[in-house]
Amino acid sequence: MKKRSIKIKLWGLISALLLVNACSLEIPIEDQITGIDAIDNLPIAKEALAAVYLSIPKNKLMFSKLADDFYPSYHLRDYMDDYRLYQWSISNIALESNVLWTEYYSTIMKANVLLQGLENIRVSSEKEQREYRIIKAETITLKAISYYELLQIYAPTYTADNASLDGIILKNELKSQELKRSSLDLCYKEVNRLLLDAAALFPENYNTKFHLSQRAAYALLSKVNLDCKKYTAALDYASEVLQQVPLSLSDKSGSVYSAAWEQALSSNPEILFSYEQFSSYYTRIFNSSELGDYYIVNPHIAFDATDYRKDVCLLKSDFREIDGNIINVSFLGKYRKDYTLSSDANILALRTAEMYFIQAESQIALGQYSAARTTLQYFLKLRNSSRVITIDDALLLGEVLQEKQREFFGEGLRYFDLKRYQKNLIKVHYRDHKKENTIEGTDFRWCFPIPKSEMRNNHQIQQNPGWIPYI
Repeated sequence: MKKRSIKIKLWGLISALLLVNACSLEIPIEDQITGIDAIDNLPIAKEALAAVYLSIPKNKLMFSKLADDFYPSYHLRDYMDDYRLYQWSISNIALESNVLWTEYYSTIMKANVLLQGLENIRVSSEKEQREYRIIKAETITLKAISYYELLQIYAPTYTADNASLDGIILKNELKSQELKRSSLDLCYKEVNRLLLDAAALFPENYNTKFHLSQRAAYALLSKVNLDCKKYTAALDYASEVLQQVPLSLSDKSGSVYSAAWEQALSSNPEILFSYEQFSSYYTRIFNSSELGDYYIVNPHIAFDATDYRKDVCLLKSDFREIDGNIINVSFLGKYRKDYTLSSDANILALRTAEMYFIQAESQIALGQYSAARTTLQYFLKLRNSSRVITIDDALLLGEVLQEKQREFFGEGLRYFDLKRYQKNLIKVHYRDHKKENTIEGTDFRWCFPIPKSEMRNNHQIQQNPGWIPYI
């Protein structure tokens, strides 16, 4: 009878979460959710947490297309809608924006439902208390991630001068509200607060690559503080993570690195957190033919002969003639060993390697150029690279960002690095890979548009500059 009761409550909860997933911010939440009280024990709370994990957007490949990780393949001529996205078409970016906005706020709403439901649960044993704290900490962290990634996508780069500009909507209550976008400063403070709250709840010895942990919360804090120019804090949090999980110089063959992409079940220091995924990471570039993907790796991304990332990250590197030009052609590897295959793969959402780059970027911003060189040199040794680092301080940041792209291409980070530093972006033609246009670092499209449905139904919200004639 008890099992039947739990199952009935669980179905009520799942129905409620599905309704939330279908709604947008303007629909009264009290008309959507009727099963919050169903979350009254830990097994149901864990099911609800799984739904929050499942709902958060994971399409990082799109941002690699928008950046310069890829060149369009000649075969993309048969998929012109995606080519227009690659070329920053206003209408195509707006379509992607509609999906992302809805999915992120659906995740936030589900997290809010779970957090309120957790208040109904009473635990007694030490084991139950630990499990309760972990569920709450993971939920808070997922909400913080959603806010943070919304800020990256929809808000301008943070500076001391624009801290009062619009950030995103901070949605914390389960009731119908028309809300303004909070300031950038307030938004970053809220993300920082959530992550600190979560870090305090996580047990120190709880670490699993398929669930968030204190280690992951610290890594996210380092990213957030880097973005809002608090470089000392960013450096401290990154250092804390690396003290707990330093990468080893003994991995000369790259076996640990390679195993991370193969989703080995054992603990891997390369992975801080990954999303469980039930579809291929390559869906949006996979051509399902012997001809290769719709995108090739940017030919300027190259590895030393000794660098073990080369064989893991690049597939079928050879030369092809395109309109009389001989170019090097490689396809994105990482999650696969054959470019003609597209299998399901979990998504590495947070990697230890990023902490080294946050250290180096923060050290440069603080004027610690010698320390930044030491950090970058150490990282190159980790990857068995013989690359020589520049001695020119003025060129060092560019070299760090170039190496960061080499490490993370295809993972979506490059777009946000270019946005943070307001770098110009070259887009090439699919036919001959000659320059077709330049996206200026100050282009309004770096901030995605607030969807038309949100503008129509929320009279308190303001559209991002530049998009008003189009949305």
